[in-house]
Amino acid sequence: MAIIIVGHGNMPDAAKFSIKMITGLEENIFAVSLTPDQGNEDLQRQLDEILTQNTGDNKMAYLYRPTWRLT
Repeated sequence: MAIIIVGHGNMPDAAKFSIKMITGLEENIFAVSLTPDQGNEDLQRQLDEILTQNTGDNKMAYLYRPTWRLT
């Protein structure tokens, strides 16, 4: 199973680090950080690369994308 964490800035890397600290898992956890100059094509390319390289038979990939709302 692969876990892909997608978000803006350093949030995906921080979430990946937290998962490692809590669970001890390091393999098959990927962080995809988006910057203001990136668009949907950049995101799709990064996700395609990860999924192509890491999803073989009997493997699943989950996408975790939190939504932040400031009030």
